[in-house]
Amino acid sequence: MNRMIAMLLLLATVLGALSGCGISKVPEPTATEPEVYKNHEGLTLLTDRYEEHLGSFTLTENSRLFLLLRDGEDPILEWAPFLAQQFSAAEIPTGTPMIIAYGSAEQSSEGDILLAVDPNLGEEAYEICVAADRIYVTAGGERGLMYGVFMLIKAFRANGGMTLGACTLADAPDAAERVVMLDCGRKYYTKEWICDFIRQSAYMGYNAIELRFSEDQGTRFDIWDPEYYTTNVNGNDFSMLCGGYVGSWVKSSYQRYE
Repeated sequence: MNRMIAMLLLLATVLGALSGCGISKVPEPTATEPEVYKNHEGLTLLTDRYEEHLGSFTLTENSRLFLLLRDGEDPILEWAPFLAQQFSAAEIPTGTPMIIAYGSAEQSSEGDILLAVDPNLGEEAYEICVAADRIYVTAGGERGLMYGVFMLIKAFRANGGMTLGACTLADAPDAAERVVMLDCGRKYYTKEWICDFIRQSAYMGYNAIELRFSEDQGTRFDIWDPEYYTTNVNGNDFSMLCGGYVGSWVKSSYQRYE
């Protein structure tokens, strides 16, 4: 009797997890109970809510980004190519962007990642439901979808492959403005480095950058026109901010040059 009660409770748990993902047809029970595929423990630490379920999901080369649109002018259409590029940049599942499709949930295929906007959620809040045959990412707005996709990519990368354990998770920012500061007053950073820094900060959930570009040690920005002294076409020369008339970010602001 105790074993039968335990089996009924397990079945109720699985049905609840699948229905939360929007799946109406429940797979036939197997002879043996599936093992829980363990996700990276970081998902528990990085999200507000995380629940692990039975089974797992595996991406394939045929997986698509499938958009559940509210109307024909849904802004998610503009975001979809950007989100597809995030997966391909991480080579998930390959270095080629996934195909983008849209329609109703019934028109999606096994292996798809379904994206939807639910205005009842916060603008940057998102929920992810990983089922055995599909992944559902629902957010309150386009930025929430972006953060949800970033979290999904991090989860795949943390697991070292294309497989995730079935789970549901939800997260929302604790603050509207999440700022990271870069101190450029003591070191020179190239434009390419700063652009990559901005991308990585967004990937980690920040939405604002503070650039401390000047300090008493100097100004580390390449802000002068190297042709100024020969052509003086536009006059955009600011080398005096670097401590003299010779533009160089490696010179102290206390040194003077003629």
